[in-house]
Amino acid sequence: MHSPYRLKRYRFFEIGHDHYYYDDLATEEHVNWLVQTSYLPLCQTIRDMINLSKGKFHCSISISGTMIEMFEQFNPEMIDILKELASTKCVEFLATPYSYTLASEYDQDEFKKQLKLQGELLESIFGVKAQTVWNTELLYTDETAFNLNKMGYKVMMTEGAKHVISWKSPNRVFQSGGAPKMKCCCVTRT
Repeated sequence: MHSPYRLKRYRFFEIGHDHYYYDDLATEEHVNWLVQTSYLPLCQTIRDMINLSKGKFHCSISISGTMIEMFEQFNPEMIDILKELASTKCVEFLATPYSYTLASEYDQDEFKKQLKLQGELLESIFGVKAQTVWNTELLYTDETAFNLNKMGYKVMMTEGAKHVISWKSPNRVFQSGGAPKMKCCCVTRT
C-alpha cells in the first residue's frame, strides 16, 4: 500500500512567495478513494478469510510509512482494521522504504534510514517487527540483499522476471549470491 502526497499546481509567480507545495485536499480525496475502493475491502476480505479458516490463512502486507501517515490523518478507520489484522498474528507486515523511494539504487545509507523509520512506525502502531523486506518496485541486487542481511532481515521479496533474477528460478526460494543466509522469494506480477 502506497500513494504519494499530491502536489498542487505551482505557478511561476508563486516562486519565493508560497513555500507549501502540497495539495492536501487532492491527497485526502485520493486516499479516501483508495480506502473505499481497494484497501478497506481488501483488509475486510483478509479478516474474513482468517476467521473462516480459523487462523490457517496467512498473508503479508506491504505499507509505506507515508501511507500510514495519510491513514492517520485522513482515514483512521484503516489504522483500526490494520491493527485488527496485526492482532491475529496471521498477517506479516513487510519492511519497505518509508517513502517508497528508489534509495536502494542510489544511497544505501538513506535506504537503511528509511527502512528503520518505517520499521519503528510498524512497531509503534501495530506492535510488529518486520523480518521480510519488500523493496520499492521489488528491486533486487545482491548488494542490497547483503546489506539487508547485515541489518538483520531474513527474507527479501523480488520480481520473478528473468531480467531481475537472471538464471534463478522464480518458482523457488533462492539464496542471495552476496548474502547466503538471506532467503529471496519471487513475486510474479500479471
